[in-house]
Amino acid sequence: MPSVVEDYVNEKKVNAFLEINNKLEAIFEHQDKFFFLDHTNGPVRSVIISIPSIADVLSQYNKITRDLSSDGIRKEYDEDFNDLKSLYYLPYILSSSGELVASTKWNITTIGCGGEYIYMYSMLPYAIGYKRTADKYAPNISGAIKDALDYYLNNENSSYYKLIDEGSREDIISKIQELSNDYYYFEKRVDSTNINSIEKKFGGVLPKSSLGSNLTCKSDGYIHTSDYRVFVCTTPTIIYKIEEINPDQCEHEISQLETQWFFILFLLLVVIEVPLLYMEIKHKEKINETLYNKIKRLCNPSKFIKEYDKEKVDKANAIYQKLMKTSPDDKDTLYDLQSQAEEELGVSFVDLEMVEKLKKKVNPKRFMKPYNPEKVTLANELYSRLSKENISYKDIIEIEERSKKL
Repeated sequence: MPSVVEDYVNEKKVNAFLEINNKLEAIFEHQDKFFFLDHTNGPVRSVIISIPSIADVLSQYNKITRDLSSDGIRKEYDEDFNDLKSLYYLPYILSSSGELVASTKWNITTIGCGGEYIYMYSMLPYAIGYKRTADKYAPNISGAIKDALDYYLNNENSSYYKLIDEGSREDIISKIQELSNDYYYFEKRVDSTNINSIEKKFGGVLPKSSLGSNLTCKSDGYIHTSDYRVFVCTTPTIIYKIEEINPDQCEHEISQLETQWFFILFLLLVVIEVPLLYMEIKHKEKINETLYNKIKRLCNPSKFIKEYDKEKVDKANAIYQKLMKTSPDDKDTLYDLQSQAEEELGVSFVDLEMVEKLKKKVNPKRFMKPYNPEKVTLANELYSRLSKENISYKDIIEIEERSKKL
């Protein structure tokens, strides 16, 4: 039985996993990624900051100027900062769980499916550098941010070109959060691995960008014109992964179900066995019933009231009264009452099961091997009497008594 319980619980667990996985696939049935634009019309907040030095940048990467491996960092630094005359930081706020709480003007959130997990991150502008070639007609910070968004939305070379979805990321997130059952849920965690943080790229000159969070965004390049460079970054990747609610849940369920099933089986056995046991006891009582008790049971006047028969009620009553005045050891009177009951009431005292049991006991074949002539003679006589159709109860009692010699 425990194996049946284990199979049942394990099958439930497998079905629960398939259920949550199918619901996940249903969300991403028509596309494996969603892109949502979050855009605000409020004023742009910006903070002017100093252009980082190469020494600051190398220090952030834990390198020294003469380290040959710093060549790549130097090259990137030159591309980012060498032609700038001013630099502005656009504050943003990350929650302690890596979500973007607030940003300047706009951000584009990507939510994708990677098989049995979901990933999410946002891309946003975080700094603007004006080049030395910029003149008085260069767009202000708000204009530069707007131009950058126009590029991502409308330039066919953009990875977001014509891919922005209707609705908001909250629509998908709420669907993800609803994906749970008795065994599984989607655990949310943050991938804080960041080998190219904006703090490193900017040499540590950026103001604190979050409220109490030790997470940082990843530098994701820039777009630029002859006048400015808009630096963009991506937030830490948030992963939603299918996890067990409780690894010990199956064992707990198996233990519970086994207890319940054993209790139910016990009750079933009680329900079945008790009546059978009662019937067995009654059956044995009937087989071993004395003649006195047989007359008392078979000649009780109440037996003839259900299907009312006045004459038989009177005769049974008369026999019953005599029995009440007779001693259980008065065999002669009891046999007379038994004969009277058979004749007047039509009841039979002969127990066919008892007859068959005696037949097996007195069958002459039992005494042929080893051969016993005396027992064969007695058994043959008794077996012959038992085989008569109209054998009396008195004869059966006598045969039973004589069979004790076999």
